[in-house]
Amino acid sequence: MRKEIFNQSKKTNPFYLFLNNFMDINARKFVLALLFLVSLNSFSQTNIRVFERNDYLSSIKNSSVRNYNTVLDLMDGVQSSIYLTNEGVRVIGQIPVCMYSDVSSLSLASNPDMRISNIEMVTIKIDKPSELTSIIDLSIVSRYKNVKYIYFRIGFDFKLPQLIQLIKNCDPKCIVIYSVEKGA
Repeated sequence: MRKEIFNQSKKTNPFYLFLNNFMDINARKFVLALLFLVSLNSFSQTNIRVFERNDYLSSIKNSSVRNYNTVLDLMDGVQSSIYLTNEGVRVIGQIPVCMYSDVSSLSLASNPDMRISNIEMVTIKIDKPSELTSIIDLSIVSRYKNVKYIYFRIGFDFKLPQLIQLIKNCDPKCIVIYSVEKGA
């Protein structure tokens, strides 16, 4: 009796009917594999957009010269800025739009007295390979209201997957950019 009820409910279940009547075995495998990949991706921490500096600048130059100039100016121009160092927080200018830090001083970014409302780019300097051994928690800086870019300036050769694995809690609205600047 139970088996009969189960078989009848299967026959009237719209999802079951769809699978059996409209999809062959290969299509079912494909859908299951796709669902599996989507679920893995949703739990993944690596939904971070990471670009090499020159590649990113080239890609935006083709689409918007104005945006290109803005990003280039944030990277290389003279801006009102906040500097986080092991000596503390230093602000230069009236309305800071850039923040500069090294990995060990990044925790100072949570200082509630800082003028962060206009920060658009956070630049993090990594000078030695030993600084790429612990988690880089970007939760504080990536959630600043206007931050769009987090720029890693790395002073040695490294493997990108190593950096990506260490970056945690980066807001998806932020674009992560890196450059290798040996001897800088």
